[in-house]
Amino acid sequence: MDEKYSTCSYLSLTPFPCLTPMLFGAALGMAGTIMFAHGSDSVEELIVTLIYPIVSLVVIGIIFRCITLYAWKRK
Repeated sequence: MDEKYSTCSYLSLTPFPCLTPMLFGAALGMAGTIMFAHGSDSVEELIVTLIYPIVSLVVIGIIFRCITLYAWKRK
C-alpha cells in the first residue's frame, strides 16, 4: 500500500492566519488616509498630520517584532 504525501507542508500554511488581519489593516489604513486626504487643504498639511501616527505605528511594530523574536529564541 503506497503512502500518499501531501504537497503542502506545515510551514507553507503558516502565513494564512496572518492574511485576514493584514487585509483588514490595509483597508483601515487606506480608509484613514483617504479620510485625512479629503479633509486637508494641501499635501504639506497632510504630510505633517500623518507623519507622527505613521512613525508611532512603525516603532510599535518594531517593538512587537523584537518581542516575538526574543520569545522564539528562548524556546
